[in-house]
Amino acid sequence: MRQNFFKLFFLLLIGNSILYGKSCQLSSELSFVGFKATSKMFFVASNVVEGENHALSGEIDCQKELVSGVIKIRANSFDSGNTKRDRHLDEILNSDESPFITFTFQGVKLTKDLKEFPGVLKVNNKEEAVVANVKIRETNSQIFIDSNFDVKYESFGIEPPVLGGIIKRAKDEISLNGFIVIEKEKL
Repeated sequence: MRQNFFKLFFLLLIGNSILYGKSCQLSSELSFVGFKATSKMFFVASNVVEGENHALSGEIDCQKELVSGVIKIRANSFDSGNTKRDRHLDEILNSDESPFITFTFQGVKLTKDLKEFPGVLKVNNKEEAVVANVKIRETNSQIFIDSNFDVKYESFGIEPPVLGGIIKRAKDEISLNGFIVIEKEKL
């Protein structure tokens, strides 16, 4: 009787792992983040600067359709198409002392109906709770998260970039977007 109980318990444990437990991994090859910053010139004309960063890594835990994890973005790897501007961005982000930007999330239920994805963004050793607008698509082997949200420079102790005094000044808000691909495997 006792031996049958242990067999049944073991089968239930294995069955639950197969049904609910998933090992997940961030696809560094397919994932990226981007930014869009707008500045005003002479208070009338706008200038838009965009850049991307493909240097992402992450630790992601998928349990019973709930996802928790940390996405790490190398702070000195943004590419805006202008080397001088990218070096200045490294300085603004203080990438020597804070080499990673992180987005931490916990217990988010991923469904195609999910419209908001809460998390904590850490830039320049300062944290800010954020809510990303998301679109989620899922296949048998991957979860695709397309996200965007706006943050203020001041939330992270960063002065908005200025070029030539008041001639050209960035808005205090920067738009961030991400395309995150999570590879999932059945245990």
